[in-house]
Amino acid sequence: MSKYDLFFTLITIVYGLMLTELFGRLHKLIRNKKVIEWHWFPLLVVWYLFLIIIKNWWGLALPGKSAPELDIIVFLGNSHLLILLYLLVSAVLPDSIPTTGLNLKEYYFNNRKYFYGLMIAVNVLALVIQFLSSLSLGTSFYLLNLYLNSMLVLLMIILFFSNRLWLHELIVLLFIIFLCSEIMAS
Repeated sequence: MSKYDLFFTLITIVYGLMLTELFGRLHKLIRNKKVIEWHWFPLLVVWYLFLIIIKNWWGLALPGKSAPELDIIVFLGNSHLLILLYLLVSAVLPDSIPTTGLNLKEYYFNNRKYFYGLMIAVNVLALVIQFLSSLSLGTSFYLLNLYLNSMLVLLMIILFFSNRLWLHELIVLLFIIFLCSEIMAS
């Protein structure tokens, strides 16, 4: 078994746990539908995270003709990235539903700093991993990646501070369009 196979096995397990967490929390909301004040936007954010998980897993499952080189720096960086991704998935929906009820839009905005702080950390760490990986493996680091990720992080910082629904809707829709274009290009 290669280093990549071991790494892929770990990622598959953790991504499976993330999906279980996401589906379990969504199930709790549906089961308690009578005390939930629904709003479409937090559910769109859940779907966005689902797409991220599936896209990342798919990209790792099909590395191309040969498995990528994997060194300890890339492995450690990606292991820490898994922790942040798991925390991010755990933050998008509530841990429990109060008997008095829950307003999804209020939960989203009350939780936005934690959620977008994690998203910022995920994107910054992913960029650092790409850069260190390019150094250790002697491959190219594309400035376009730096530019695009910097723009995403800037938009996430805006969401971190803003409590305007229209701005969140617009930026998250841009994130989804960007993600879908990445999916279509791969």
